Amino acid sequence: PVPAAAGMIASLVLLMNEYDLKRYTLVLPGFMLMVAWLMVSTIEYPSLKRLGWTTRLSIPLFILCCGLLPVAFWYYAVSFSGLFVVYIGFGFIRWIWRRFREKKDPALPSPMDHG
Repeated sequence: PVPAAAGMIASLVLLMNEYDLKRYTLVLPGFMLMVAWLMVSTIEYPSLKRLGWTTRLSIPLFILCCGLLPVAFWYYAVSFSGLFVVYIGFGFIRWIWRRFREKKDPALPSPMDHG
């Protein structure tokens, strides 16, 4: 996920500048190596292109999302960083979970078995 990798690094730099966390800049090369490895790996990530946008949303969840939107804009550096880190972490954790399940039950189809 090249855009997510770039977004994560850029948002972490934004977060470090916004909250004066420049002393943690030494972790950035580690994050860069991690996302570089993820870009050339076979780990699959969910695509927003395949997301069903006709999902029904409950009224309380809609109100919660509308209430969190101003907070996300107010703390934009934290919001963007969190969003990208969660997306990249989700794909990696899902990959580990699937590999663990495959070892536990070899009858399950592999995520690489598409046809």
